[in-house]
Amino acid sequence: MNRVVLDESLKSATQPGCYEITDPQVIDHLINHLQIKPRKKLKAIFIGESLGVVDVVSLEEGKVTLKPVIQQPAFPQRYTLLVATSRPPTMKKIIEHGTSMGVSRFIFFTGLLSEKSYLTSKVLELDEMKKLARLGLAQGANFCQDPEFIKVQTIEEAIPYVQGIPALLSLEEGQSFRILDGNIDKKPPITLAIGPERGWTMEEEEFLKAKNFIPFKLSPHTLRVEIATFAALGQLEMLYNG
Repeated sequence: MNRVVLDESLKSATQPGCYEITDPQVIDHLINHLQIKPRKKLKAIFIGESLGVVDVVSLEEGKVTLKPVIQQPAFPQRYTLLVATSRPPTMKKIIEHGTSMGVSRFIFFTGLLSEKSYLTSKVLELDEMKKLARLGLAQGANFCQDPEFIKVQTIEEAIPYVQGIPALLSLEEGQSFRILDGNIDKKPPITLAIGPERGWTMEEEEFLKAKNFIPFKLSPHTLRVEIATFAALGQLEMLYNG
């Protein structure tokens, strides 16, 4: 955890302007890994507001009180992931690490080659997704917005939630990924479509191309779903910040 994550629910009822942490796991991390003590400064994320720095006001049994001393703008979260469901451990990595790389919206649906049970797995329950996203925000340390989570049954139902330029990660079709030579405009947000472990069907690829998704091939190698996702997000990061 590179930053402590704070939201409205942690605001102190007795000390105006302060936050109180009572979660034993978070307190354990602060004490044993960050070795906090009174008046020590910590980097923080204020959910929905900003990044910043907090002072440790007090350290009591079962409670840590923090007070903001610096607040600064967070980086924009520009990407939407349209994801055909894969195994729960893969989805877990995509949510946590995708959030750390600037994903603002996740759209999950059952692909034609996805196992039908994946969409109802515990990992894709809202509370679990929020928890994983908060871990990603703490790790990434540059973003402050909770991502939006959307679950639909079919790819057709997912299309209305697509934002900006749509790009289709295709293993069978499409040219090499040419984002870095200016093939994709920097201005709009981008939706990146990721297939399941068994890949897209031809029917799905044709459907997405008909919806103006730009097909590309990230690598000549066969990559795991999560590795392909992070490699593509890394390319986008270079596009926006290069």
